[in-house]
Order: sequence, then C-alpha cells, then structure tokens
Amino acid sequence: MKYFLILFLFCFNNLYSQISDSVSVQFERDLRLKFDSVKALESDSLKLEAMIKIENEFATFLKKATSYNYAFDSLKIVGKVKSPDNEFRMFTWNFAMGERFQNFCLIQFNPQKENECRIIILKDNADIDKVGDAAIVPSGWYGALYYKIIPVSFAGKRYYTLLGYDSFSPYVSRKVIDVLYFKEGIPFLGAPVFNSKGKSYSRVVFSFSARITMMLNYDEALKTIVFDHLSPSEPRYAGQFEYYGPDFSFDGFTLSKDQWVYSEDIKPNRPASKNKKAPAKGSNDLGVKGKK
Repeated sequence: MKYFLILFLFCFNNLYSQISDSVSVQFERDLRLKFDSVKALESDSLKLEAMIKIENEFATFLKKATSYNYAFDSLKIVGKVKSPDNEFRMFTWNFAMGERFQNFCLIQFNPQKENECRIIILKDNADIDKVGDAAIVPSGWYGALYYKIIPVSFAGKRYYTLLGYDSFSPYVSRKVIDVLYFKEGIPFLGAPVFNSKGKSYSRVVFSFSARITMMLNYDEALKTIVFDHLSPSEPRYAGQFEYYGPDFSFDGFTLSKDQWVYSEDIKPNRPASKNKKAPAKGSNDLGVKGKK
C-alpha cells in the first residue's frame, strides 16, 4: 500500500506539473500576441492603456505559485532576472512613447510554501535627474531595464545591487547602479552604499551617446562592478553627454566590508580593443551626488 501511495502521489504531481506548464505556455503565447498588437495602435495614449492592461494581466498570472519556475523564454520583449539567492525575480520591459520610453517592472517573490506569489509593481513616475539621493518607493520609480542582481550585506542588512539600462532619449542612453532592499516587506531603491573619493552615493547613473554601447557588469573574480570610463569625443563637448563614450579604460566599484568603493583603472578579464581611437580622456560622471 505504501508503494502504491508513493506511486500515486508521484503520478499526480507529475500530471499537475504538466497541466500547470500547459497553462503557462498558453498564457505566454497569448501575452506575446498582445505585446505585438500594441505596435499597431495609432496613439501613445492607446498604447499606454493597452500596456497597463498587459501589466495587470501579467501581474495576476505571476501570483500563481506554479508560475515562479516557469521561464517565459519566448517572451523576448521582457527581461527576466532572478536573484542568486532565489528570493525573487524581476521582469522589466519598455515601449516607445514619442521620443521617450515608458518602463515597466514586476517583482515576483518566491512563494516558498505559500499558495501564492507576492507581486510588487514598480511605476515609472519619476525623472532620475530629480530623484537625487532619495530612497524610492514602488510608486516613484525612475524606470530601467535590470539585467543583473548582486546580493550583498552591509552592516547586517541585505541589499540587492542592481545593474540596469535606460533608453533615455534618441540622443542619450543611461546605465544605472542601484540597490534594492526591503523594510517590513516594502521595497526601497537607493541607499548610500557607493563610496567615491570620500563621498557616499545612493545610486550611480552614467549618461552617454545613444549611438554607442557602454559596458557595465559584475566581475565575480575581482568582486568588482566594472564599467567603461566615459569621456567626451572631444574636450569641447564636456558635459554634453550625447558625445560621451568609452575611452577604453575601465573603472569600478569594489566590494568592501561596508560599501562599494570606487576604484580607477580596473583591469577586467575582457581587455579593451587597441585598434580604435579613444575619445579624449575625461572624468567619469557618477551622476547623482550623495551624502558625505
């Protein structure tokens, strides 16, 4: 009897998993078609209305505990990144509205032994230039597409360092380093854990020409967030970020006991090309200034 009970439970769980996967596959297919249909809408207001509806439908489906381990691989428009400790994952995407992009973000928490996943929606309602050093709540998000999560602990607190990208305008793109943490279950973005030359920053923002690509990634071997040093193509363009690009040197933030500490002239595992002419050497703009 014990053998047959175990066999029954195994078969039942396997059947339930197959049914759950088929439901997820169908939902993913339908959602992909809805994303495609937004492109055909004529006005930005109709596109935004349709995209908010998609966001809500996606959030509702992600509440299902069985959806947490579903990959959504064919949903190419949506970025998916899971925290290395498997506590949550983030879904981000954007769409063009005139000359700017509207960003969307859903945070799905691991259901553990619960019957439902907790979902938090970040709303793109703020300009990162005006956010300053403030901690951001979900309704005041500045908008970014996150592609890397690095868990760290400072002073006994758990932080998730985020690397992200923002198509800011037709002329200027941005990359951002931020931190996500939770206080009584509420997510906050931004904390003074980035130290550069004696100053602390709550987040770091890089602005550069939309025509080029900036490298920003985490080097596990160096325990360092490595990024291209940005400079204007000519000294006369200093401060005009549509002319900024990599000068083929690298800087970084190295993990220390209580902060990420800025370091110059990092030697990453992927060296810069020597065959291209570098822009004029300048100072990397660390974006938002922080508290001492």
